[in-house]
Amino acid sequence: MDALEMAMQAYVDEGQIAGVATLVWRNGVVHAGAVGWRDIEAERPMRRDSLFRIASMTKPITSTAALML
Repeated sequence: MDALEMAMQAYVDEGQIAGVATLVWRNGVVHAGAVGWRDIEAERPMRRDSLFRIASMTKPITSTAALML
């Protein structure tokens, strides 16, 4: 899973995103990591337990319904 973390770090280094938290689950946690910043100005690094706002709740509801089908 180092490739996943390196790929996410590349997006941060290119300035495309400020930070990202990742979780891969397959019969248990395979990878959990965080790279980049949760607050660039205050230089607070992204953590695995950082909280995010969800702008649209219809997306997770729709995807859950689709997966249940």
